[in-house]
Amino acid sequence: MTMEELILKTQDFLKISDEQKAQFVAYLNLIFEKNKVMNLTSITDMEEAIDKHLFDCLLPLKIIPQGVKEILDVGSGAGFPGIVWAIAMPNAKLTLIDATKKKCDFLNEVVIALNLKNVRILNLRAEDYKQKEKYDLVTARAVSSLPILLEITAPFCKVNGYVLALKGKNGRNELEESLNARKMLKLEVVTIQEEKLFDDDTRINILFKKKEKTAHRYPRAWGIIQKNPL
Repeated sequence: MTMEELILKTQDFLKISDEQKAQFVAYLNLIFEKNKVMNLTSITDMEEAIDKHLFDCLLPLKIIPQGVKEILDVGSGAGFPGIVWAIAMPNAKLTLIDATKKKCDFLNEVVIALNLKNVRILNLRAEDYKQKEKYDLVTARAVSSLPILLEITAPFCKVNGYVLALKGKNGRNELEESLNARKMLKLEVVTIQEEKLFDDDTRINILFKKKEKTAHRYPRAWGIIQKNPL
């Protein structure tokens, strides 16, 4: 997918300015350059990166409710979707957390290089983050199975706020497996978005609404979460 095709594909829900277009290209170039010394992505072709990184991350903006201003991206890695959303939604405030210091250092380099005023980077594990019940929307992409993803996102979401899980073709199966997690974390499904990327890969993004406060014990320690998912 070229940048022009990206603009055409997203024009019904997102208006990309020339400045944002330049930021997207600069961001991908920063990833490609850093990828020479650390593993950020297996994708090294610009058109494939536009499709599988930019378009993939922009698609969920179709289903984000109006009024969302404060967003948390858990396990942001190279900045997907957090940096992409920060460029696309300059009026929103984005907090990106990741457990790997080198990745956080890279994200800070991106924030400076692109002059992003609406982004904060924190080098933390989710279970060590203290800002519970704070965000309008919490998201994670390619982190883990849905029951685990929900436990490391829902505690940081406000009551009546949203959790947005960005999943691949197995998203509906994972949704079935997350019934207990949704019950324990007081989440209900609002929207299931199923879309195709330019190369026909399936993306299933699931928007949840948080109906009540999350029990204080969540999220549990990472080792326990992995060993005994909800």
